[in-house]
Amino acid sequence: MTAARGVRCALATATLAVLALGTGAYAAQAGQPVKSTVRGRVVDANGKPVVTAQVLLVAILSKTVFAGAATATDGTFEFHGMQPGPYGLIAQSKRECAVSHAITVKPTKTYDVPMRMGSSSHCYGAIHFAP
Repeated sequence: MTAARGVRCALATATLAVLALGTGAYAAQAGQPVKSTVRGRVVDANGKPVVTAQVLLVAILSKTVFAGAATATDGTFEFHGMQPGPYGLIAQSKRECAVSHAITVKPTKTYDVPMRMGSSSHCYGAIHFAP
C-alpha cells in the first residue's frame, strides 16, 4: 500500500517521542529479504476511517520503534520487513489514541490488525500491549 510509504511523521506521547524516518516499508536488515507484513485499518468510535492517523510499529522486547506511517484516506496502513518477535501498534490522531494487542510475528506471515479509537482513549504514561 503506497500510503504507508515515504511518510515522515512525528508522534509524541508522555513516554514516547519518535521521528520515524524514510519509508514505512523496508527490509529489517540490509541484504536480507523482506520477512513479514503487518497491516490494518484505524477507525473512530463510529467505525469511520481515521485519515492521516500516525501509526507506530513498536518492537516490544527492545522497546524501540520499527517504523512509522500515516494512514491512507480509507484508514489503512501497512508495514513490511519485520524480524520474528513480539510487536505492538500505537495509532494517534489529534487527542485520540488506539493501542493494539501484542502481535507475535512469524517469518513470511501477514497480520491484519484492526484498530478502533474511542472518544475517551488517550496514550498517556506507560503503554502495555496485552497478549
